[in-house]
Amino acid sequence: MKRIGTFLIAVVLIAGVTGCPDPDPDPDFVEIWGWYDLDAIREDLDGNYVLMINLDSTTAGYPELAGPAANDGKGWEPIGSVGLLSVRVGRTGKSWTSSHAHPFRGAFDGQGHEIKDLYVDRPGEDGVGLFGCVGEQGVIQNTGVVNAHVTGSSGVGGLVGWNRGGSVSNSYATGSVTGGSSAGGLVGVNEGTASNSLFTGSVTGDDIAGGLVALNWGGTVTESHSAGSVTGGSSVGGLVGSNGAVISNSYSTSSVTGDDLVGGLVALNWGGTVTESHSTGSVTGEQYVGGLVGCIQYGFQ
Repeated sequence: MKRIGTFLIAVVLIAGVTGCPDPDPDPDFVEIWGWYDLDAIREDLDGNYVLMINLDSTTAGYPELAGPAANDGKGWEPIGSVGLLSVRVGRTGKSWTSSHAHPFRGAFDGQGHEIKDLYVDRPGEDGVGLFGCVGEQGVIQNTGVVNAHVTGSSGVGGLVGWNRGGSVSNSYATGSVTGGSSAGGLVGVNEGTASNSLFTGSVTGDDIAGGLVALNWGGTVTESHSAGSVTGGSSVGGLVGSNGAVISNSYSTSSVTGDDLVGGLVALNWGGTVTESHSTGSVTGEQYVGGLVGCIQYGFQ
């Protein structure tokens, strides 16, 4: 990996999502030129990184690190970890427990490049995605994850499994995301910011599934959208499964299918606010079903 002293900030256009990255003006960025470089990020979770090229199944290191045969069939090992044990949000309350986390707290700028063909098959693990956990002050921006296959237990996302106070912006993911609880197309659990971003593909989860974000817990989702399909049991939303924070200027065209608490935009709104947002996809469910929101406890605008 090569180090560069300065980084040129450019206006970025990613799959129809526009925005201006704004990292610190003079950080010591580490250049990422392949899968081995990307894998080495876990050695310094507080570092600053910039992706220089597209990565895919033909890039050196893919079979050993990010393909179906990597790590005894588990595929990619997520960058940053969170000891998520359980997550539950329902009409009667919410709870989760977690052990000590090792989140990514640095900055990762994809510069509009794509990370393709990512394979993660870890159904017994929590905090699963390209990045497993992003902590406070962590920044992920201008990054595309394309044709991903991501499977985990709780806190599962195409780009980030659990955003614990960081920022995800001007980014997108496509492919399939599957989880037992809190499966989101882009981010599984969001306690930070997700902005100017999108997901296109399929999301499947037993409990709390969202086309963009599964569980928006104390975070903000803004100027983002989802397309494709979201399927699950309880708390299944086209954009967000369960919302306890802020959603604004966002929309979903995803088709949504679930059993209990099913919404075209949000399945369950339990104290969060939703403004200037809409949904246009089909919605199918058995109880607490809505074209926009499945169930509103309070706080909806």
